[in-house]
Amino acid sequence: MAKLPRQALAIVVEVHMSVPPMNKTTNCILVIHDDPLTANQLRRAFRDALPSAQVIVASCGADAAHLMDRGSFDLIVLDLVLRKETGYDLMPELIARAPRTPIVMLSTHDNEVTRHLCRERGACAFEGTPTTAEGFAELALRLREYIAHGPISLWRAVN
Repeated sequence: MAKLPRQALAIVVEVHMSVPPMNKTTNCILVIHDDPLTANQLRRAFRDALPSAQVIVASCGADAAHLMDRGSFDLIVLDLVLRKETGYDLMPELIARAPRTPIVMLSTHDNEVTRHLCRERGACAFEGTPTTAEGFAELALRLREYIAHGPISLWRAVN
């Protein structure tokens, strides 16, 4: 078995072994991101912006599907470029599993074409990946609005 870096192993263990029960009195955020450092920054920022929220990380589409089978989420933050798949590849399954959950695409590949393709495929928003702790905090505060207004399925019907 190949040795994983300690950070990657921590995320794999968290996803497969210690997924907390989905408590619907709190908000649940699913982060699908394969970079452990970025995933941890997102988790910290969301926990600061929404202290009662459960933030669960999946590093690939299969892990995300497993988690979505166990409960529902109020927000999905999806990395555009994962190791074996893209956010574009995952969008149809995510929307089929959670048609009322807002999906925000996150990527360092920020240009008009990418933004258009993300919206065309069903993402409610596109955000560039922050590079600083302050940037992650600002992102979490912006995305908190998607949760604050409850299920926002209307954006898919309108757009």
